[in-house]
Amino acid sequence: MKKLQHSQRFRNRIKLCALFILCAVSPALKAQEEQRKTVSTHGASVVTKSVIIGYAYSDFCISPRSDVKTNFTRIGFSPTMIWKLTDKLFFESQVEFNTDSGRITTVVEYAKLSYIYNKYITIGMGKILTPFGTYTERFEAPFIERLPNTPLGFRHLEDAPNIGPVGSEMGIDIRGGFQVGDAKMNYDLYVTNGARLNDGLHEPKLAGAIEYENFFDNNTNKAIGCRVGYLPFSNSSLEIGGSVNYSKAGDAKSVYKDILARAFSADISYQKAIIPMKTLLNIKGQINYLDVDKASYLNELGTAYSFDNTSDIYYVRISLRPALIKNKYLKKVELLGRYNSANFAKEALWGGLTTRTDIGLAYWLSVSTGLRVAYEFTNYADGTTGEIYLVRFVTGF
Repeated sequence: MKKLQHSQRFRNRIKLCALFILCAVSPALKAQEEQRKTVSTHGASVVTKSVIIGYAYSDFCISPRSDVKTNFTRIGFSPTMIWKLTDKLFFESQVEFNTDSGRITTVVEYAKLSYIYNKYITIGMGKILTPFGTYTERFEAPFIERLPNTPLGFRHLEDAPNIGPVGSEMGIDIRGGFQVGDAKMNYDLYVTNGARLNDGLHEPKLAGAIEYENFFDNNTNKAIGCRVGYLPFSNSSLEIGGSVNYSKAGDAKSVYKDILARAFSADISYQKAIIPMKTLLNIKGQINYLDVDKASYLNELGTAYSFDNTSDIYYVRISLRPALIKNKYLKKVELLGRYNSANFAKEALWGGLTTRTDIGLAYWLSVSTGLRVAYEFTNYADGTTGEIYLVRFVTGF
């Protein structure tokens, strides 16, 4: 009996101590909660929202004319981080990790802080995807692009430059859109570090070529550019766009300091459901034209030469997908054809006309995951030809 009484007194003491601790701590917890609410209300501390999206892919190729006929060539992983700091302020950035030709690379594809001024104007600054045409900004991401390769001239290749600002640049942009009756228009205005002229000092074969993706400018003059898009139909099935970009490309205090690079682009995007065929038709295309002031360069032998420095590139892609039929397998198949042309300055060491035909198939496992297969046949500027089969497995998340 005494043991039971002792045990009961012990439990009562434990309860009393717990009650005392709770009474002592509660005011502090309440004060802390009120302080959090007060600080949040006054804006000194803001609860932010963030999300991570992105894509990953793996490539395989078959090269019938090469000594090594099959190869797992490339893998890539690109997380995109988006932070909503306030209702009007947000930050986004994409980092690309990949292996290409046995080399591991890490690149900040873009990183931009944006402010929504109103529903017509958004201002952004940082490393921006240059709004020149539509391919780079809208369609190049592997989980969006239906083919496992990039159109000719839209990415820098060995001994061949890209034509026009088709990557990302350091700068500031102002963008938005508005209604025009039943139609719509959108615009992008930007100022960036701009073009850099390759004078051939370190790469004689690329003398006269223009490079755009510059972290630091080589002169005080900045590039000025814009793109305007027009969507004439109320369902936005068709968009026609035009772009311009002007910049001085030569190094400051060099003989090339006043060399001007003028770039122009036109793009089109059209999609339509063909009801009798239960098929979706998708057409994409873009043409870039680059005109650079004429100048004199030195070749590998030290001899001076000059040339008419104008180049143009374009691609047209058509795809058909029977997405409206009932067969759950066939509706996931998309047939594609793309014609590519890169007409580089004829008299340049890197000049000449190269064309390529891509025939492909995309099988969609989900809205952002699928298998891409393509056959590409290339006619090179030197008269030779090449062919390769490409396979890509890609997922967006």
